[in-house]
Amino acid sequence: MNLSGTISPHLGNLSFLVYLNLSANNFHGNLPHDLSHLHRLKVLDLGINNLDGELPTWLGSFTELQYLSLRNISFSGLIPTSISNMSKLEQLVLSSNSLQGRIPIEIGHVGNLRTLAINFNQLSGSLPFEIFNLSSLERLALVGNKLSGSLPTNLCNRFQKLWWLSLSVNNLYGPVPSNISQCSQLQVLSLSVNNFSGFIPKGIGNLKQLQLLYIGLNNFTGEIFILAFTGNCKPVEFTFVFEYT
Repeated sequence: MNLSGTISPHLGNLSFLVYLNLSANNFHGNLPHDLSHLHRLKVLDLGINNLDGELPTWLGSFTELQYLSLRNISFSGLIPTSISNMSKLEQLVLSSNSLQGRIPIEIGHVGNLRTLAINFNQLSGSLPFEIFNLSSLERLALVGNKLSGSLPTNLCNRFQKLWWLSLSVNNLYGPVPSNISQCSQLQVLSLSVNNFSGFIPKGIGNLKQLQLLYIGLNNFTGEIFILAFTGNCKPVEFTFVFEYT
């Protein structure tokens, strides 16, 4: 609606509010602390605005929240550990900000999380092992950060519902886990522009739901096993990309 100005702290007086969507406007300034009084809130979408400052620690006061989107803003600083208090959260979207530091291990305590999208920030460090315990996770998107380290060998042991895995444009290294085929619901697998090495697991050819595969600009060796996909993937829906360095 092209609204501008700052977000009014008086919104915090709407104690029965369960849905607040102010996205795609021109609000600026920090988030008012008064919003923390909205204890019944289930949906909060402030994405695509000109807000700034750090993500407040009081985000953890939204214990009923199921959907949180703060995408395409200018938030900086760390992801607050208090996010673990939002035990009912299912969708967390923090993409296209300037967030720094590590992904807090406390995210692994949000047991109902289905979408974790923190694309295009400045996150660093390794992926916390606790993320891979989120058995409800369906979409993990961390493209365009400075993440390092390797992927766990048992990557797919708990990710039985995962259909979207995008980790491209980071500093990840080591082999792609050989059990990747156990992520049987994968439709999108994006690992390009990293430092992965070794052989490409032939189990990728057993991913019958796979539609998009991006693994270029890594340090893979060995053969390209295109024939492994014969009969598994529908050609009209499947995009297969190799860009060897």
